[in-house]
Amino acid sequence: MIPAPAFLPLLDLGQALVGLRRGRFDEALALLEGVVARHPESVFAPEALWWLGAVQQVAKRDREALARTRRMILESYPNSAAALRV
Repeated sequence: MIPAPAFLPLLDLGQALVGLRRGRFDEALALLEGVVARHPESVFAPEALWWLGAVQQVAKRDREALARTRRMILESYPNSAAALRV
């Protein structure tokens, strides 16, 4: 059995990605922000952070969003898969 603290951020990340595919950007943003805020030690936090920057850049037309999240990922999660992507 997967403990809830490890599983909940995965569920929120998955729900956010489904929301993105359905065009529910505000819902997705809230879920992604929640993963990063409530589960910063989760292995899913850096992935949520990357998606957060991508959505902010596209949906909110924030040109600096990916650059900001890139810095945050490299500083906070340098050994993550997301760090390899940025």
